[in-house]
Amino acid sequence: MKIGVFGGTFNPFHNGEITVARQALAQLALDKVIFVPNGEPPHKKFDLLPKEQRFQLVQAGISGETAFEVSRLEIDRPGPSWSIDTLRELKKILGEKVSLHFIIGEDNVRAFEQYEARKEFFGLCHLLVAPRKTANQSDLADWKKRLPEAEIEMINCQANEISSTKIRELIRAGQPFQHLVPEAVFKLITEQGFYRTPELPKAA
Repeated sequence: MKIGVFGGTFNPFHNGEITVARQALAQLALDKVIFVPNGEPPHKKFDLLPKEQRFQLVQAGISGETAFEVSRLEIDRPGPSWSIDTLRELKKILGEKVSLHFIIGEDNVRAFEQYEARKEFFGLCHLLVAPRKTANQSDLADWKKRLPEAEIEMINCQANEISSTKIRELIRAGQPFQHLVPEAVFKLITEQGFYRTPELPKAA
């Protein structure tokens, strides 16, 4: 079984992420894609909708997509949300024979160069890279050279230029944003009043 694993803050969940997941599903003949909203992302504290509400947005956004599901692994796990812990858990839940394919944006690939546990990380999954701006085959060759432990493949889809930050700005400015998110996500954000004011970081 081949499973795509798509983690992120999904703040909010948008059409660009749906497009990437659909293309990964088709291109790699994945059996399904599991979206894993971060519970407590270690590198993002400001303007982050509470985790249960972000989970609801993903759940709403993938309704009707039979090959997609959303996981509560990081929502329910206490402490910072580290992807390697999620991959370990998925291996335990799904079995060692499952092939995990971890989806990230091209802007995050270089961070693995300084990652101490990258050998174990890439032993748990293949890496699927979604283009953000300019990724091409020469970039793919460079990534493979810099990360020799990794099995890397580029997702063949149009560069994702949709920004969650921009969507939040549009909401606060009262500007149209329904063309950037799934219909169910737009409805939930509008009805619940999400993102009308910035979410402040919680006190330590």
